Amino acid sequence: MPAASTDISLLALVMGVGSIGSPAFNWRAPCRAIKMETKIMSNGEVTFVNILEVEEGKQAEVAKILQDATDTVISKRPGFVSVTLLASKDGKRIVNVAKWASAADVQATQNDPAAAEFGKKLAGLAKPAPGLYDIVGEYSA
Repeated sequence: MPAASTDISLLALVMGVGSIGSPAFNWRAPCRAIKMETKIMSNGEVTFVNILEVEEGKQAEVAKILQDATDTVISKRPGFVSVTLLASKDGKRIVNVAKWASAADVQATQNDPAAAEFGKKLAGLAKPAPGLYDIVGEYSA
């Protein structure tokens, strides 16, 4: 399928909700299709990482949209575990790490019309590079 004709939800990619190719991806944020499989950790959590390349001078705006989406919609959804948003010091990237209790919770969230509104706000401000990951190590002091 040509990249120009692929419709996916930018917010789903950004907030870690959904899988590409799902019928729920109908929020009309054109982007390059990325094939990925759902990886589920042994405890059932799904971990999603998205590195967003932001337009010059738009990092703060993208961060604010992601914060608002998390505060008002994403964190209220069943199965939400956490979102960590990181802004690069050079102003060129935002990294989003989202954890969900299960793939089913992700699926339900991607169908939320309120989440779609934030996806529309992000279109044209950032280029996503999403992926689902397994945690292979986690350390703290």
